[in-house]
Amino acid sequence: MKLFDSFRALFRPGSDLYVLGSSILWGQGHPAAAKIDRKVAGFIGSEFEERPRVHLLAHSGALLDGDPSSPPESVHGEVPTPWPSVLAQLHAAPAPRSDRIRVLLEGGINDVGGVRISSPATPPEYLEKATERACYHDFKRLLEAVFARFPRAEVYVLGYYQILAERTVRKDVEDMLDREGLPPVDDDDFDLAERAIGNSRLFRERSDFWLAKACREAGPSCTFVEAGFDADEGMFGKPSLLFHPWSNDPMMGLRARKCTLALARRKTGLHCFLAATAHPNEAGIDRYVANLIGAMRETAARRKRGPNFSPR
Repeated sequence: MKLFDSFRALFRPGSDLYVLGSSILWGQGHPAAAKIDRKVAGFIGSEFEERPRVHLLAHSGALLDGDPSSPPESVHGEVPTPWPSVLAQLHAAPAPRSDRIRVLLEGGINDVGGVRISSPATPPEYLEKATERACYHDFKRLLEAVFARFPRAEVYVLGYYQILAERTVRKDVEDMLDREGLPPVDDDDFDLAERAIGNSRLFRERSDFWLAKACREAGPSCTFVEAGFDADEGMFGKPSLLFHPWSNDPMMGLRARKCTLALARRKTGLHCFLAATAHPNEAGIDRYVANLIGAMRETAARRKRGPNFSPR
């Protein structure tokens, strides 16, 4: 029976899965088998009886656009670097070998600035405007480029989560802010931890709103997929779906070696060594995958319903 199943698998139709974005779709802190792309590809193979060809072009730190004129020297995906941007990843993607194309797309958080989002020094008004610019105006242009390259693709846009848990031990947040070197505030009415949590909440709410809007306006072949993390499941939550600054993530040793090399070549900064901080842990990856699976099943169901489904 196993031999028969293996033989039958050879004749499954092929498909292409493009994975474009930054650290979440790269799978920061995780080995290859534990990343979103591998798990989603496994689902596609078993659920739709396809042979998906995975093109993982996402990497840590990627901006949406704005690459330098000369191609940057490549570094390991665990090393945070702005380039190649998500748009450059799209341009560098190999041509599909099938008519069945899916794109997993994520980006915008680095354009806003991950440190700014969880910093109490960031004015909420600035964060609001920066999130709209990155997650709507800039992201909408990216979606236009994606559909220009892959007109009949199914595109799944990943949303973000609240970085700092709503209910958490304030000392954990204060210790983290102290490690980041934030100066003390001489104002009894200014709660550093509360502002940091509030900014994390604001980014999650507004980024979801703007990414979903950009996706809707791109057409029916674009599906916005929420992260699905509860407000209490962010960093320092109990339980948390994210690595915290003192987590021993599976890629810590390899990342330290790659960061040391990249730092010597001035390709990254000291933040590289703690780059898994605030990224999904194993349970967080599984939450994303579950929501992506649900979205793909819904798209397949709409296709089966027939003429009302109109890909872009």
